[in-house]
Amino acid sequence: MPKKKETQESGPIKTFMKVRVTLTEEMLATKASDPELFKKFIASKHPEKEGAEDEKNTADAIAEEIETGKTIFHCSQTVHAPVKEGDPGVYNYQIKGHFKTACSAMRAADGALSKKLSNFRKVITEQIFISPRFIVFNLPEGKLGPDCERPAQGTGPRGPRTMLLSSETAPVGTTFEFEIMVFNKSYLPYIREWLTYGEFFGYGAWRNGGKGTFTWEELTQ
Repeated sequence: MPKKKETQESGPIKTFMKVRVTLTEEMLATKASDPELFKKFIASKHPEKEGAEDEKNTADAIAEEIETGKTIFHCSQTVHAPVKEGDPGVYNYQIKGHFKTACSAMRAADGALSKKLSNFRKVITEQIFISPRFIVFNLPEGKLGPDCERPAQGTGPRGPRTMLLSSETAPVGTTFEFEIMVFNKSYLPYIREWLTYGEFFGYGAWRNGGKGTFTWEELTQ
């Protein structure tokens, strides 16, 4: 097992874990491409108004409420080699969102370690940190996959209707890497369990349809 990096320049000891994720099913984008849809719907639901205006994004928790329009990936706004402006990827809070979903699911599973972690949402929010803030995709052919279009049933003023949803996709084999920092290394086994849950329930939109599943590996620091 890779050795953990620990530092203590001042204050509490920090323990780091580096992870590489590999998609086993295509991942669907969650950002609304229509800026007006963002202003009217997403910004009103974002927990941090300033962050909402800055990122113009939608978190996984509200992505599935969007019934019309196309969803696209976030793109890098800064340049730092090898990242280029416009490279697609995800924000670090989306990884935390997956951790919360995974822990909630695992608490109902027989023999799961997550059963032992009380107040897990507070722990993930305040004790577990992901970097970098924007995590860039390493696309297998250097480009996104074809858009995923699928019908969906909804109800409007005139009754039931069928809608066509469209999303950008990161193809199978896409990888991305991030570092996890904790102040208490006893949280690392929980994190490994949540990452493993990604084999069954992944990242992005239409996760309940099997999209965005992944495997992961722990990298040597």
